[in-house]
Amino acid sequence: MKAETAMTYQLDKLIGQIKKLPTINAVAFQVIQLCSDSDTSISQLVKVISVDQSLTSQVLRIANSSYFNYPRKITTLERAIVILGFNLLRDIAVSIAIYSLYKGFSAQSGVDLGAQWRHSITTAFTGRAIAEKLDPAAKEVLYIAGLLHDLGKLVELRLLPEEFPMLVEKSRQEGLRLDVVERRLLGFHHGDVGAALLERWNLPEKLHQSTRYHHYPEEFEGDPAVAGLVRQVYLANVVSHYLEGEQPGMEAVVAYDPDFTRYFSFSEEEFLGLVDYAQELIAQNQAFFDIIGS
Repeated sequence: MKAETAMTYQLDKLIGQIKKLPTINAVAFQVIQLCSDSDTSISQLVKVISVDQSLTSQVLRIANSSYFNYPRKITTLERAIVILGFNLLRDIAVSIAIYSLYKGFSAQSGVDLGAQWRHSITTAFTGRAIAEKLDPAAKEVLYIAGLLHDLGKLVELRLLPEEFPMLVEKSRQEGLRLDVVERRLLGFHHGDVGAALLERWNLPEKLHQSTRYHHYPEEFEGDPAVAGLVRQVYLANVVSHYLEGEQPGMEAVVAYDPDFTRYFSFSEEEFLGLVDYAQELIAQNQAFFDIIGS
């Protein structure tokens, strides 16, 4: 890493070391698959969650939190659905399922995993806000895609424990996005890594493609419907970074990604209107956001 030369890693070999990664709970995996399908029924989701006592207890713990302020204790998933509604139960379940991937990582890794998880949640909510404005039918899959889009960073952190923090630090020092530094020194970036993992897990193509191309939507060639999702996840990620930044206006967006105006022709007023809507949605769900984010 000291020399400015590419590191000798091959993506396939890196992903081939999957056994070194924290394993995803089988039930959590099923929840992600089910929640990716708009045709999933309440009974299917309840049946799967009920198998896992830990996941069930976590869902009920959140359902009984002060955020919902229900006067009586909720003791069953069926009752939680009645009180919370299917959509919110799905959000809770899939968020917990994906968060389970963060377990097993050391707080001493040199990478702020809490900030990374909060960014994923912000991107998920932002994706939903974008879908409500541009493509309402995609709002649930955009929520999941937002939660998953940076999963490759976890893979790199586990399989490249010395190199990854150095890549993160190099991106900070040079004022470049991490994916730009990764491409230069690794020959691939965290989107490629995350997508390869999701593909191995046999998750829907739209999820691994939106993960792979969330920094480079113009490079995707394929199903126009998937291309639309790729662009929306890219936009959700950009808006999420904008919300986390300190610099206002379109200049901040172009500074983050100079290619932004090639993908979207928003005026500054339109873009800021989308930002305001995303902020409004997050504010409406702030307590839930805080619970999941912590």
